[in-house]
Amino acid sequence: SFGYSQTWVTQQTLITNDLNSIYVVDASTAWVVGESGIILKTTNGGANWITQANIPSGTSHLNSIHMFDKDTGWAVGASGKIITTADGGTNWTAQTSGTSAQLNSIHMFNATIGFVVGTGGMVLRTSDGGLNWGIVGGSFYRDLNSVITRTGYSILSARATAVGKSSLII
Repeated sequence: SFGYSQTWVTQQTLITNDLNSIYVVDASTAWVVGESGIILKTTNGGANWITQANIPSGTSHLNSIHMFDKDTGWAVGASGKIITTADGGTNWTAQTSGTSAQLNSIHMFNATIGFVVGTGGMVLRTSDGGLNWGIVGGSFYRDLNSVITRTGYSILSARATAVGKSSLII
């Protein structure tokens, strides 16, 4: 299970891809993403990892995953790729990001509002679950590596913090 542990135990995945991000929704269920568009899912605390098969064509490299719950989630990666699932990862569909930048991190405030960051200071925001992603303005020309939404705000004023190259915090 994913509880607190004083030792780390290697879990077997039967793949050789580099893995870049993990998202855990409960003690049994988690997803990981990585190179070559790989997505793995466990429903037994990591004892077994199953490759998710229905990934959109052209998904070459995934850097980050965020699951809002056991069914709804998003992953982002190379060439502006954003993919989403509404059925726990059985099927993934592409969303239009409006950019070709490498996307490095995604975090959702709720099932509709979320943020994505990437190379060249790219910041995207959605307020409709990813049906539309808009580029957020700013002069952040340095790569952004990670984003997290902040709690304690209303849906209308959802906020995020991102970090990146050369000590950048926005």
